Amino acid sequence: MLSKITDFTKKNYMNIVLAVFIVVVSIWGTFQYNRANNLETAIENIYEMSFYELVDSISGLEIKLSKLMVTVSDGETIKLLNNISGQTQSAASNLGTLPVSHPAVADTMVFLNLLGDYSRSLIAEISDDVDLSDESYDNLQKMRKSCINLLEKLNYMTASFEYNPNQDYYESGQSPIDIYMVNDENFSYPTLIYDGPFSEGLKTAAAKGVFGDEIDKNTGKDTAARALKCSTNQLEYVSDIESKINCFLYEKTDDVKANCAIIKIGGHLLWMIKAQQRCGEILNEEECIRYAKVFLGEQGIFNAVSVWTRSYDGQMIINMAPLTNGIIIYPDLIKLKINMQTGDVLSYDATEYYMNNHERTIKNPQYSIEDAAKGLSPRLVVNRGRICIIPIPGGKEILCYEFRAVFDDEIFHIYINVDNNMQEKIFKEVRTPDGSLVV
Repeated sequence: MLSKITDFTKKNYMNIVLAVFIVVVSIWGTFQYNRANNLETAIENIYEMSFYELVDSISGLEIKLSKLMVTVSDGETIKLLNNISGQTQSAASNLGTLPVSHPAVADTMVFLNLLGDYSRSLIAEISDDVDLSDESYDNLQKMRKSCINLLEKLNYMTASFEYNPNQDYYESGQSPIDIYMVNDENFSYPTLIYDGPFSEGLKTAAAKGVFGDEIDKNTGKDTAARALKCSTNQLEYVSDIESKINCFLYEKTDDVKANCAIIKIGGHLLWMIKAQQRCGEILNEEECIRYAKVFLGEQGIFNAVSVWTRSYDGQMIINMAPLTNGIIIYPDLIKLKINMQTGDVLSYDATEYYMNNHERTIKNPQYSIEDAAKGLSPRLVVNRGRICIIPIPGGKEILCYEFRAVFDDEIFHIYINVDNNMQEKIFKEVRTPDGSLVV
């Protein structure tokens, strides 16, 4: 009898434990389900807010561009151009938040950046008492038409949101925005150096810095996880990118959305972009450069120095160039954007580095840096001179002395050929509300 009671008690005990376990698991499952749903809803709300803000920004750009076409006041023109410059940055930030594939982001980012940079270059012209040419107005009108085309697509998507609120526009990395029309093949963008000396680099036919063994998608995912500082479980393979540098494209879609491309040959990080983050100006320039160097070291690049910086909205753009035997190699430029509050790398682009980096044979200069300095204008006050390699048209490179000099409280960068002591390039720093530009 006692054994039967004991067996019955054991069975009841096991049943009670099992029931409690089921209840706990059910509660936990419901909690996790609700939590996931709440998180998904929150993320979708962020996407939707960014989308509508992007629409507002593009609409504002079109309005300001149309005003530019008819205003005759230099003061009003500068004000409009400055506002356009700021609004392109806002539009780019909102676009960066949306879960779109890299080709779509890249094409539109190029358009927004060019529009903003072109606006700032026109401010520099007006500041030098140069009237805007008919060609400048033609360029602005073409950019305005690109804004109109883009706005039509965005408004179509707005209608889709409103009439189909339950449709998922963000699944599997597909872009909800058809934004490829911004690349107008008939439009020649101004060939200016906008974000630092030689930031456009060389347009080489083949990548010189890509070599090594070919990797598979899993190895690429490991590299992507290290670059984005996350686990491979948080990453999804999106697609192959077939171009001059063939890559695997990965996407991180959890709390902080990000995309990155890993080179198939050699397995290096080519570029990375993260969604917009809260940024405050806590770190100074030196600290931001230190974070940039650490990140470059993690990518296997140890010999780079900062050659240009610019900060805005709590973010610092840093151009880094390799330093080889004391010579700055401008064609191999690497661009980073640092969160000035956390030191986090928000974007990274080593395309020019892997396109142009190779072992160079450098001959001894025919002229000394002192000889080159003597040939500068006597009206300049030189505060820095150094040796560097710069890109020139035709896919070529030349060795130069770079002088940073001041005239009438304005800063110039002059490049003197070491072999013939002739000036090759001259750039001017233009001060704007968002920092200095080099044009």
